[in-house]
Amino acid sequence: PYEDQHIYGWYASEKLDGVRALWLPHTKDVPWCDEIATGLWSRDGKVYHAPDWWINQLPNVPLDGELWTDRGGFQDTVSVVKKHVGTDAWKYVKFMAFDMPVKMEAGIINFRTKDVKIPELKLHPTITKPMIFRVADVVLNRLEENRNFEIVKQKRLEHPSFLEGMLQDVVAKGGEGLMLRDPDSVWTQARVHTLLKVKPVNTMEVEVTGYYYGAGKYDGMMGALEVAIPNTNRLFKLSGFTDEERKVPSNGMPFSRSLYDDCMFKVGDRIQISYRELTRDGIPKEARYNRS
Repeated sequence: PYEDQHIYGWYASEKLDGVRALWLPHTKDVPWCDEIATGLWSRDGKVYHAPDWWINQLPNVPLDGELWTDRGGFQDTVSVVKKHVGTDAWKYVKFMAFDMPVKMEAGIINFRTKDVKIPELKLHPTITKPMIFRVADVVLNRLEENRNFEIVKQKRLEHPSFLEGMLQDVVAKGGEGLMLRDPDSVWTQARVHTLLKVKPVNTMEVEVTGYYYGAGKYDGMMGALEVAIPNTNRLFKLSGFTDEERKVPSNGMPFSRSLYDDCMFKVGDRIQISYRELTRDGIPKEARYNRS
C-alpha cells in the first residue's frame, strides 16, 4: 500500500483503464514469431494486430504504455485490440506512452541495458536493466504527439496534499485512479513496489445465494461464494477469503444453493464487499470480501 511508503517526490499520473502494450519497432520482422509481427506486443509476448496506417504514426523508438480509448472504455478497447485483424476501429485507440526502455542523447538512441535477455518476451537481446525513470521522462517529452499517440502527463508529488487532490480530480472526471512511480526506479516487466496503484475503494452489501467448491489447494473447500446484489437478478462470484472462511462440507454437488449448518456463510446472509467500479451490466469489478 502506498500509505506504507514514502511516496512524496514520486511521479503521479492517471491510471488508464486500457490494455498494457509494448511498442518495439525493431521487432516488426522477427523469425521466431508464429504470427506476422507488428512491433506492438502484450506483456506476455502476444501480437497486437494494429493496421499499418496506425502503426506508422508511432515514433521510431521503443515505448511502454497503454492502448486506450477513453475513461470507462476498457471493454471497447479490448474488443478492438484483441482481434486478429486490424480494423478501422483502431482509429479510436491511442497508444498512451508512460515509459521507454531506451535512453536518447543528442539524437542517438541506446538501449538502457545490455547483455541480458528478457525471457518472457525474447524481443531483443539488449533490453535489460534500464536507465532510471527520470531519464525516460525527459526523453518522452521530446517526442511528437499525434492523433493515435500521446504521452501520459507526469506530475511530481511535492506535498502530501497533492496526492488526494489529484486522485479526487481524476475520479471526478470518470478516471480509475493514479499510478505512482519512484523517480529512481528502472524499467522492468515485473510487478514492483516502485510502481503503485492508488484507487478509491467502494463498498456494497450483497446477499449470499450459494457457493462453488474449490479445486487444487481448495479441493473440498469453498472456492468462491455466489452472491447477488439485493433486489436485482445480478449474480457473480466473490472471492477474497481465508482458509478458515472457506471450510464447508466436502460432500454434495460442485455447486449448491443448499443451507449448510456448518458453513460460515449461510444462504440469505448479507455481507460487505469492496470493489473498484461497476461494469456496464452493474457487476462490481475486482470484488473482494470485506471483513472490516
